[in-house]
Amino acid sequence: MLKNEVPLALTPTCFIHHVFIDAWHHSLSTMIRKASRQFGEQIISHYRSDDISGEYRVFSGFGDGYWMIGVGIEIPVDLCKQFPSLIVSNRLIERRHCPDNITMIIEYELGKMPVGRINGHLTRKLNVTCNV
Repeated sequence: MLKNEVPLALTPTCFIHHVFIDAWHHSLSTMIRKASRQFGEQIISHYRSDDISGEYRVFSGFGDGYWMIGVGIEIPVDLCKQFPSLIVSNRLIERRHCPDNITMIIEYELGKMPVGRINGHLTRKLNVTCNV
């Protein structure tokens, strides 16, 4: 399950979700699809309304019993320190992509990232300070 109903904004251009579920469970793909749609909506609204000088990337990392997934133009340094296993996709989500393609790109990139066992509970609070 997703920890939050909407992505958590770490910065104006960086959003994450925490996923709690067995990696082999059939509903993991449903969680990835749902999170991809939500991330896609955030990206689309930013590309339409804001003057953003960059392009989004997909990233993921492991916490204590959970999988953290996200999208961002710049990944906060504190997030990289907190998740040494952080994986950042090389694929850029470009401004020219249509909304459906943005969602599909996010879902595809998350589907390629390793998951592991993520059925535990959040045991450490996510502490991230962001320099905007």
